[in-house]
Amino acid sequence: MSNNKEEDDLLYGDIVTSQGEDGRESLRVTRDRLEKSERHHAERIEQLEAKVKQLETENERITKENRILMQNISSLYDTAKLELKRKDAMLHEERMKSFNVGGGGTQRGGGGGGGKNPPPPKPPPGGPPSGKKK
Repeated sequence: MSNNKEEDDLLYGDIVTSQGEDGRESLRVTRDRLEKSERHHAERIEQLEAKVKQLETENERITKENRILMQNISSLYDTAKLELKRKDAMLHEERMKSFNVGGGGTQRGGGGGGGKNPPPPKPPPGGPPSGKKK
């Protein structure tokens, strides 16, 4: 507070309604109330800034965790797709073996015949040999 009465009147003229000691007391009370309010608001600002920092840290952690979980889920999904393809190929192969072993038709190219004997040799050209000499 200034020592100059005129400055006090200019600065606090709208607050003070009485002159003299009563006016100064009113100013002190108002100043104390404002300082107390300012301290309260400063503490609240500090609390809120700390809360913001805490929430930002938590948000960063959750974002990182989410990114890792998304990568893991994608990897699991890709692995499951490959595993299904592998199992389908194995089932197809087993069906073909079963079909070939069971005599379900002619052998198709590829797998080693499923344990069948090779076909008999073809006869030579000109027909079978006769038992006669010429």
